[in-house]
Amino acid sequence: MTPIYIDDLIHAIEKALNCCYSGTINIAGDQVVGMRELAEAIALALGSDAIFEETGEAAADLIGDNSLMRQALGNWDTVSLSDGLSRTFRSEEAIG
Repeated sequence: MTPIYIDDLIHAIEKALNCCYSGTINIAGDQVVGMRELAEAIALALGSDAIFEETGEAAADLIGDNSLMRQALGNWDTVSLSDGLSRTFRSEEAIG
């Protein structure tokens, strides 16, 4: 999958609202990660260990191609997966 941090999503939507492009655009992050890699990154951000149970089932492909997003909306520095997870969990701690 290609996760995107909420601030980058909002930035993309704002740019799309002020853009002259008309059509469908994938809003997606730059980093492609699998479910295991995402779980490991979440565990690392939480200071924990990821525990996996193999099911033998294949995972679905949820990769979004953001090349049209970049072309139509421009390039900007996006928040990395690890930084986005850290920010998310820090804000959750502050909330509750």
